[in-house]
Amino acid sequence: MALTDLRVELRCRNNVLWHAIFDVAGSVNAFCRHHRLQPTEVGRLLNLSMSPYLSSTGDLAALPRRLCALTGLGRDVLWPPHLYSGVLPQGAVAEVSGLLLVSLREARHLALPAAQEDAQITEELKENVQVVLNTLPPRQAYVIASLFGLTADETPRTKVEIAADLCISAARVQQIETRALRKLRHPSRSRALRPFLGRAT
Repeated sequence: MALTDLRVELRCRNNVLWHAIFDVAGSVNAFCRHHRLQPTEVGRLLNLSMSPYLSSTGDLAALPRRLCALTGLGRDVLWPPHLYSGVLPQGAVAEVSGLLLVSLREARHLALPAAQEDAQITEELKENVQVVLNTLPPRQAYVIASLFGLTADETPRTKVEIAADLCISAARVQQIETRALRKLRHPSRSRALRPFLGRAT
């Protein structure tokens, strides 16, 4: 079978909504049962096959507004306008040729830095990230480090696991994460990572 005989589809999803559902409920059906929602409608919002915005006014439809309230996430966090501006194809499925995949894989290997330099950059990143995390309150730093695998064992943890550690709800963990990320996006903190990020790209 030749590479041109293969069809590869890349499916997109709203990852913020995905985590808001799966980190708390474990499945779309469980989430919808608990909140008395239609799984098919939530699924369409999850896989980007339906826009949360009303085409006539640009306001949020009723279900997306309710999901904002249930998850505690703001409109632009849960429904970034650029995701629904018509750039993605219908159903958010893109077809990619097998030959392009081979080219991308080869380009990735060619673009990798030498192992020694890569290790040095990784170590610098860890140090810089730790410096920035230390500017957050302890609970926020713990949540971010745990979610992104920045702990000693480097294993990302779910919001449910973190909630159990802190004896709080997964929704509360989501709120702590949102506040912490908002702080980390502030120029005074992100400036510390700028030299590294410029070098690593």
